[in-house]
Amino acid sequence: PHLSGDLKAKTIQDLVRIVDAGAGLRMQVGNKSTEDLVRLADAARKAGAVLFLTGLSSRDLADILRIAEAGKGALVLEDNPTIPFTADGHQKI
Repeated sequence: PHLSGDLKAKTIQDLVRIVDAGAGLRMQVGNKSTEDLVRLADAARKAGAVLFLTGLSSRDLADILRIAEAGKGALVLEDNPTIPFTADGHQKI
């Protein structure tokens, strides 16, 4: 399938498929649910991909640990992204 537009607009199912194919992702988590991020982290671990996740600092520690445990080394959690984002999760240009 053709992938056009912004990756953050993709469904979690599309993102999991992309990661399953072996691609790593750098993303602002925005309002994605913890369960969706767990699914994505698990897919990254299984595919040997790496996820760079930004915007988790406001989440509960228990949620961050669930995501990290699903990823088992496939995640990098960023507080200060190298790519700046606006408060609503859009990338600054």
